[in-house]
Formats: sequence, C-alpha cells, structure tokens
Amino acid sequence: MPPQRIGDAVVEKVYEIDGLTMPFLHLFANVDDEDIQRAQPWVPDPHLNGSVAESRCNFSWHTYVIKAHDEVILVDTGHGNDKQRPDFIPSDVIDTDFLSRLNSIGVERENVTMVLCTHMHYDHVGWNTIQRQGRWVPTFPNARYLFPRKDYEWQLEETKTLPNPAFDESVVPVASAGQLDLVDPGDVIYDSEGIKLWIEDGAGHTPGSIIIRLESKGETASFVGDVIHHPVQVFRPDMRMPFEPLLQMSIDARTKMLAEVADTGTIIFPAHFNFTSGGRVFTDADNGGYRWEFVPED
Repeated sequence: MPPQRIGDAVVEKVYEIDGLTMPFLHLFANVDDEDIQRAQPWVPDPHLNGSVAESRCNFSWHTYVIKAHDEVILVDTGHGNDKQRPDFIPSDVIDTDFLSRLNSIGVERENVTMVLCTHMHYDHVGWNTIQRQGRWVPTFPNARYLFPRKDYEWQLEETKTLPNPAFDESVVPVASAGQLDLVDPGDVIYDSEGIKLWIEDGAGHTPGSIIIRLESKGETASFVGDVIHHPVQVFRPDMRMPFEPLLQMSIDARTKMLAEVADTGTIIFPAHFNFTSGGRVFTDADNGGYRWEFVPED
C-alpha cells in the first residue's frame, strides 16, 4: 500500500505475513458460488475463481503506522517473533523481518509513541513485546500501549481458569513496565493541530473490539481490526466465521460499520485484507448492498 494521506496525517502499512491462503469454506459457513463471482471484478485475487469450493481467502497480517506531527502510532502488532502458537502453525515460533520493515519507513523502536490494539487476540498483540535475555519486554520502550478495557478484563478473567500464553507474553510485560492504558468507546486519544483520533465500539469479534477513527482537514479513516475479514463480507456482512462465539454481535458491528462509512470517502483499513489493504465502501446500485474499492497501487 502506498502511503495514504488523511489531511495532515499519513498512514503506511508494514506487513508481517503476506499472502497466506486458506480454503474459503474453512472460514465462512454460508457463502456460495454467486458470492465469489460477485466479488471477482473488484478483488484482484486469482484465488477467487468462481467456485467457492475451489476458492481460497488470501490474507495479510500487518501493522498500520500513523504519522501525526511528532507522533508515531502503531495499530495492531501481528503475531511477533519467537512465540509458540501451535494451534496456528503459520504463527508458531516465526522469525520475520518486521522490525526492519518498520525501519525502512523511518520508524525505530524508540520513536514509537503509541501502540493501539483493536482487540486482544494473539495475532494483534504479538509485537507488543520481544525477548531479551529470556524475558519478554516491551518492544517499544517509549510508547503508551492502549488496549480496549472490555477485552483486557475478558482476557484477565480467562487467565484464571485457562492458559493464555499470548496474554502472558504480549500484554502482562507491558502492564508490568507501567506502559499500559485502557480505553473505552468515546475516548479521544489524540487531538492536536488539526489531527484527531478517537475510539468507537466494534464489539462482536471479541467482547471489547474497538474501531479507531482518524480525522484531519475533513478527511476520515477507520481502522476496523477484525470487524471485517474479507472483501466478500462488504456485500455479505452476515457471512459467518466458526470461531466468533458472539456471532450476531459480530454481524451487527460489521453491518453498522459499513452503513456508516458507505459513500463518505472514508478510507477503511482492515486488519487482514491483502493487496493494498485499504479501501472505500460504496453503495452498489446494480446489485444492492455495498461494494469495495481498494486504494490504488500508486
């Protein structure tokens, strides 16, 4: 994704894992050939081939970097290196050049001022910490880490009865270092010299999922995390994922988000869309519902 200017702010994407594909029917229970065919004209993906049984979801895991005056803000931090995640082999003890990719856009670990996690699944908090001398420590020593309060409390409660290595390795060290802040929908987290960031409710994928809104000079963007996973869900927000226990809440959050941003020019930055990742939502006058348009490659 080329840098996207939102008023006086700039958004860049730094990928961790790119181009991982999974069978469509492994992830979405109620999708058919017609849905795949409808998406093909505006999703530049050879893995969508007209048949849902043969199509695959093409995913990316990445961090969005918001540069706002002197602030360097990261949104979601992927899987992280060296972390044992045997339940999802692509993230199990991986070793990527993620920090070098951050460096390539002028971001050093020490320069990051804020880290925002849209929710607290392991693949969104991983680079919160790195291992040093056998201990997990905050990757970004000068940053405040902002977590959704409801998700933090949910995960904290779960650790009382279930093992939660992602929480122990990627969240607890941040709290122990005194760098953790909890946020709620409605909180304004940055407002300076014409750039504003605030929190909106996105609960559904997890109990406390949030959406991060950015506004500057009349231009807007939304960092929506896992409120939406694939472009097909733009016109099929009711598509079900088997690992979302709060199914109706997830559908409602997605439907609400799409209705709010459609035809407004707002750039949506999802956590797992591949290619240029960011895009806009438009009313689909020909077919009903909405359609997706990726931001250009250049």
